[in-house]
Amino acid sequence: MVTKKLHTVTIDFQGARSKADLFARVATALALPAHFGNNLDALHDCLTDLPVKANTPWRIELTNVPKLAAAQDIGATFADASAFFKKQGATLEIVQA
Repeated sequence: MVTKKLHTVTIDFQGARSKADLFARVATALALPAHFGNNLDALHDCLTDLPVKANTPWRIELTNVPKLAAAQDIGATFADASAFFKKQGATLEIVQA
């Protein structure tokens, strides 16, 4: 049996105080393209384009998530993307620490 390497990315939101800060942390950690639109639709599009489709399992760890409404919206977008990949038989695990 071949074990697939888990690609893990940690997004640390320590000190993030605005929606722009949150999106900047996500874009940097995931190396999103320069044309990333810094909105939830663009984030969903980028997440569902991750190489998870190539059957590389991913784990994204969200740490120090602030109590901002935008952080909850971003978390929901990550959860939606995870559900999308689960339906495809792929792994995009989202963990909030």
